[in-house]
Amino acid sequence: MQGIRHLLLLSGALLLFSGCGMLNVLGIGWNENDAPNIADAPSVGHISPAGRAAREIVVFYSDAEPYLGHPSSEGVIRTYGPHISTVVGFWHQIDRNAPDRLVEFGTTTPEGIERAVALARSVGARPAGLFHNLLYGRTQVSKDVVANLLQSEEHQDGLVRSIGANALAYGFAEVNVDLENVDAHWRDALSTFVERLAAHLDQLGIDLSLSVPAKTWDDPRNGWSGAFDYRRLGAAADRVYLMTYDEHGFVSGPGPIASSGWVERAVRYAVSEIPSRKVFVGLAGYGFDWPASGKPRYISHDQAVAKANAVGAPIVWDDRSNSPTYSYQQGGTTRHVWFENAASASWKLNLVTKYDLGGIALWRGGLEDPDLWRVIGQKFAATKAS
Repeated sequence: MQGIRHLLLLSGALLLFSGCGMLNVLGIGWNENDAPNIADAPSVGHISPAGRAAREIVVFYSDAEPYLGHPSSEGVIRTYGPHISTVVGFWHQIDRNAPDRLVEFGTTTPEGIERAVALARSVGARPAGLFHNLLYGRTQVSKDVVANLLQSEEHQDGLVRSIGANALAYGFAEVNVDLENVDAHWRDALSTFVERLAAHLDQLGIDLSLSVPAKTWDDPRNGWSGAFDYRRLGAAADRVYLMTYDEHGFVSGPGPIASSGWVERAVRYAVSEIPSRKVFVGLAGYGFDWPASGKPRYISHDQAVAKANAVGAPIVWDDRSNSPTYSYQQGGTTRHVWFENAASASWKLNLVTKYDLGGIALWRGGLEDPDLWRVIGQKFAATKAS
């Protein structure tokens, strides 16, 4: 699902970032004419650390995005390492000109990857590498890249070998597949590719995880999620990270990033198709600031709070979605902000024990409410690499 370098790269088109999954075509709509039932956010301080469940806590890792004011994920790993099981680096992209190869994404360097892998290991976390088909400058390129891959067994074989070699070179314990913009008619081919990759990685002793669009039911014709056959993909992978965020995002208009009810429906469907301990609920650490019309700004938790303080807007709690929101005036128009914090995340964390999930996957380290880590520590004991 899913920082967001595509905010600068993509203009006037569907914007997607994985792990992040920047789109909602499956969630409920939000009727702004319905006045939300506002109340103070519930306290998360009452949660007892006694009897914490052992679960995997996954954090997606990204380099800094100074043009967005977003830090790298490094500080989160250093500060909250005891609470982290796996660090998944957003470092590699499928080569747009040769879909059987991987290239470093953005400003990523081999030396930077090696430092992050060493950092992850130093805090007892498993290092993992993500590869994706995103952020080439236009959404159509992402579609073309994955189509070129899936229509050619030769390209698939080559990419499987490239991914395995890449993982061995950097010492990744896990490979994460984040393919987006996959047309529905590639459903069978996508599953077959993942099965072939899983078999190859298994021979190398490397786990496979998938970042998949959240959905509450299976429509094989759906243009966003139809290509993802949860049952086959879940059987092949070791872990499945649900991109349960962007219920409202770049193309939807204002609304909650991940309402508790929508997230639970997505989790409930996922565990009906995939063994529950393979399923991880995705947590958003960010928010959006929507103008009266046009694309929203992608903001961190701290940016959302700072803006509210700067403009004197009270942050209110929406009982329908269990998330914080506020509005403010700028240039004679009203802007709407929805974001995630520790209190809203607490509702999703409860789903882990309710549905006996494998754990959580946070997009991404450095954007979240710092208090989230206190809540995670109260609810779970992070499993660590052996």
